[in-house]
Amino acid sequence: MSVYRFGDWILHEASSALFRESQRIPLRSKCFELLLYLIRCAPNSATKVDIDSAVWNEGAAGDASIAQAVHEIRKVLRDDSIIATVPRVGYRFAHPGLIVTPDYPNINVRDDLEAFRPFALGMKFLEKISAYGLRAAADCFREAIDLRPSFAPAYAALSHAYILLNAYSVHAGASVVDAAGALAHRALELDATQSLAWTTLACSALLKSDVQLAERTFLYSLGIPGVTTWSKLQYVSFLMEQSRLPEALDQIQRLLAEDPASTVGNIALGQYWEAIGELENAEHQLRFTISLEPLSALAKNALGHLLIHKAQRDEGMGFLKEHSLMGTPAYGSIGYAFARAGNTAAAHRILHQIQARAAIPNYYSAMVASGLGEVDAALTFLEDALESERHVIRWIAT
Repeated sequence: MSVYRFGDWILHEASSALFRESQRIPLRSKCFELLLYLIRCAPNSATKVDIDSAVWNEGAAGDASIAQAVHEIRKVLRDDSIIATVPRVGYRFAHPGLIVTPDYPNINVRDDLEAFRPFALGMKFLEKISAYGLRAAADCFREAIDLRPSFAPAYAALSHAYILLNAYSVHAGASVVDAAGALAHRALELDATQSLAWTTLACSALLKSDVQLAERTFLYSLGIPGVTTWSKLQYVSFLMEQSRLPEALDQIQRLLAEDPASTVGNIALGQYWEAIGELENAEHQLRFTISLEPLSALAKNALGHLLIHKAQRDEGMGFLKEHSLMGTPAYGSIGYAFARAGNTAAAHRILHQIQARAAIPNYYSAMVASGLGEVDAALTFLEDALESERHVIRWIAT
C-alpha cells in the first residue's frame, strides 16, 4: 500500500480516501479505483480496454461509464488537466508533481495530514542520498515536527537523517550522533513501534563499537510490522561490514523482491558484487541503478569508487568530483587516483585537505597514503581510524 501526493491532494490507498487540506473529499468507489489506477500507470497512458479490465472487471463498463467517471474525478479535483485525454487511446494521469511514499501503518493520515505533507517530501529527499537531499530531508522533518510536535515518524526520520549526515560527513561529529540518539528516544517515547528510530539506535551502538547491541537492535527493528526500507538497508550494510556476505545477499534479495526498482537495494547489490570481487557485475549493477535514479549521488559515488578500483581513474574521478556527497568519501579515492597516476603533488594536496577537515575520518587519509606508497603513514592513519571508529575499510592497495 502507498500514499500518493500531488499538489494539495493526498490519495491514501489503504483507506480508499482522498484528502485535500486536511479534509476528506467524497469520491465514489469506482472513481477512486480509476484515479488510483491512472496514478499507478503514470506517466504512461491507460487504454480504455485496460481501464475496463482493471477497474470494471472486464466488460462491465462501456466508454460512456468510463467517461462519466473521468468527468466526476475532474470535477472533484477542480482541474481538468490532471486527467488528460489521450485521443484514440484512453486517459493519462498528468500531474507533474506526483510523490509516492510507502504507507506508514502508525500514521493517521487524516489527523496527521498537515505534518504528513513535509514528512512525505522529506522521505523522498532522503532517498536521493545527496548532500542537498539530506539537508532538505532534515528541514522537511523539522517542519513536520513544528506542525505537529507529537508526530513520532518525523522524529524517527530526522534522527536517521542525522545518522546519514554524519556517515557522509556532511555534518559529522559526536554532537550530531548524540542529537540523533535524542531524537530517536523521543520518537520511541511517542510510539515504540517506530522502526527507523530503533535503526538509528543500532547505528549509534555500532559507532560506539558495540556490535552485539547493534545487531540486537537491528533485529528488533526488523521485527516491527511496517518496518521501513531504510531499516532493512542499514542491516544489510551492517552484515557487509561484518563480512557476513551470504546473509547480506539474502537480505538484499528480499529487499529487491519487495521493490525491484529500489535505489538503495540496487546500490547494495552493486556493493555486494564489489565485495566478492565481481567488479564487472558491480559496475553493471551500479550503472543500472543510475538509470533508475539519475539523481542518486550515492550510486554515482559508489560507481566512482569502483571505477578507480578498476583503474578506470579518469571516469571514476569524474563521477566523484561531479557527484560527491560534499566530496567526503571521494577525497580518499580521488587522492589515491592522483597518487597512482603519478601526480604526487595533487595527491599530497588532497591529503592536506583531508587533514584540515576534522570531520573526515582518517581511513580516507590512509587510502591516499597507500596510493603514495607511504605504508607507515597509511598504517598510522588506519590505527587512528580504528581507535575512533569501527567502520569497514573496503580496500587499501599495497
